[in-house]
Amino acid sequence: MIVKRHSSGTGGAAPGYDDLSPQEREKLDALAEWIIDIAADGWTTTVSDRLSKCLDEATLNRLLGRHRRRDCKILADAARAILLGKRKLHEHVGRLSGRLVRMLGAEPLEECVVRQLSARIPIPVVDDQALVVSRALQVIGILICLTADSPLNECQSLIDLSLAESKERVKAILEGALEDWTESGGRAVRAWAARSYPGRVQEAP
Repeated sequence: MIVKRHSSGTGGAAPGYDDLSPQEREKLDALAEWIIDIAADGWTTTVSDRLSKCLDEATLNRLLGRHRRRDCKILADAARAILLGKRKLHEHVGRLSGRLVRMLGAEPLEECVVRQLSARIPIPVVDDQALVVSRALQVIGILICLTADSPLNECQSLIDLSLAESKERVKAILEGALEDWTESGGRAVRAWAARSYPGRVQEAP
């Protein structure tokens, strides 16, 4: 089933399920169950359609194609790298986000995704660019895990998002993904740019 418990064995900077406190696990499990419910109501199909407006066909096929290993971890790593890089390249992230991810070790596919998201999602406030692109990557990671029928509480994108944001904010971010990602001032960008409280953001080693 989609929700499952077992040792993550990550051993790196990104926390796995077994690295979470009981309260964090409870929150993550509740979010995973909620996502299963909204997926049954069409979230996966709608978000896939929204994503298709931001990525070219070749990139989309590489992300969601049946011949690709559907693992969101690299996208989660890219999102974390951008958030960490924001602290150093705050004013340049809109132009350099793809280069930043490449410098921090992401695979070419993820760099391509970052570049296309940065170009096609209208983000009017420079300060919000790193956060919005990172949240979009995490949404895509959750989408990948859903379409692969992977346990959601093992989804690194969802784990990171759950640690960084309140339960209400996570729901707002995922509900915002149902709207047009390319609409200037639209609900998706507003949801992803909003901030709640400092979460347990993991530093790279």
